[in-house]
Amino acid sequence: MPSSEKIAVTILDLYKREKTLSTRSDDAQKHIELADEKKEELSYQQYVISTASNKIGIIQRAIIRAYKAMQNQHPDSEWIIIVWREYGIFDLSFLTHEDQKKLKSVLTELINNSPKLIIVAGAILYKKTTTSDKLDKVLQAYLPHKDILKAESKILNCSHPFNQAYQQIKNSQKCLPDNTVFFKLKNVSYVAAHQNPIAQHGKITPYNEYHGGNTFFQPPNSKGISPIISIVNKENQQIKLGIEICREHYFSLLKQYATKSATSIDLQFLMSSSIRFYLEKYCASLAAFHADSLDVPRMLVAKQGLKNNIAVYAYNIFENNSQLTALEPTYPIQFQILDKIDECLSLYQFTPEVTLQLNDFKKAILKVAPAIPISLNEYKKLLKEIEIMQSNIQKIIAKPHFKENLVGILALQQILPDLVIEMSQNPNNKKQYDFPFSEIQENKSNCTLM
Repeated sequence: MPSSEKIAVTILDLYKREKTLSTRSDDAQKHIELADEKKEELSYQQYVISTASNKIGIIQRAIIRAYKAMQNQHPDSEWIIIVWREYGIFDLSFLTHEDQKKLKSVLTELINNSPKLIIVAGAILYKKTTTSDKLDKVLQAYLPHKDILKAESKILNCSHPFNQAYQQIKNSQKCLPDNTVFFKLKNVSYVAAHQNPIAQHGKITPYNEYHGGNTFFQPPNSKGISPIISIVNKENQQIKLGIEICREHYFSLLKQYATKSATSIDLQFLMSSSIRFYLEKYCASLAAFHADSLDVPRMLVAKQGLKNNIAVYAYNIFENNSQLTALEPTYPIQFQILDKIDECLSLYQFTPEVTLQLNDFKKAILKVAPAIPISLNEYKKLLKEIEIMQSNIQKIIAKPHFKENLVGILALQQILPDLVIEMSQNPNNKKQYDFPFSEIQENKSNCTLM
């Protein structure tokens, strides 16, 4: 039965499910090309070792299928948006300039035939050959971002790829002979929409893009530097999209840009290879979407009523008969708990048993769908799940191999009760969570954990 949402969003499901191959044999490639030609289903492993050109074709067909399914489900929608993660299209090495041009050509073809479609293409990393006399132009692209150079240099226990890439270019200017050939890398996300010129946002803050040697990363110049892209449809309605590529989110570049330019963003898109979504960096008036290589697609909304105008789905590109899978929104209260668990998972080593329990805990939290403002009954449900997790921690501590999880478990022991206290007693969070604090304060006995 058709739905009435005005915005329908599908995130192409490209997160890593299985151990992947790192080499491409001739026989394997021949099989992939044959399957691609016959439009047969491919496994994620086969997708990984296929060429960038093949990946573009696979995603093109997935977009056509997903768009038709969304049109059938939401015939009255004003916007149909399809997005995927950073490096969703990649090769065993960098994409070439020819791959980049082919992607733009395919995007143009898709939107010309689809009036309501907006494609937020997952960022690609491509290379162009140039010569050392052009190094100054690459260096100039770093200069508007000296604040990032300073901010990154203050981060402890972490590499500083933006500073390293900048310094690499400065050093190379001094020692490379004129006309020495080198590779220039760019990470770019394209936004394509019917009757709109293809827009782009270039990644400013490198991470895996820093390679050293004769390969240099270049941030965007004036073209593609803005992370806010306005789209206008044939009814002259406008929607503003905020684009973040992986590490840009860590530095709050989109939120800073929106604040400085006094621009309101309708939808926020974070496309990443491996980064958490930080709640304090949320800056959309309607919703934020996160497509990452290591996690399932997710939509975050600040208030329950906002989801009524937005439908969001995941779509498995590896199945020819794939159906749209509806995604439930994540609310700030849930997200805060998930964020704490993800922080532990990223910082500490756990045994597979404990990792599985933590992921089960995350699923249990998502099953509690609190209204905003959250009711006391829903709040108790969340506390109950935290209690169960804490009970599981006590059982883990009692096992002989506890020392393998020691540091992470101790961190969890601290995080969970602190989170409960923070949620229930800190008045500074009232705006963030919109809790009924007076009710919770009257029921402190229900909030006391170990």
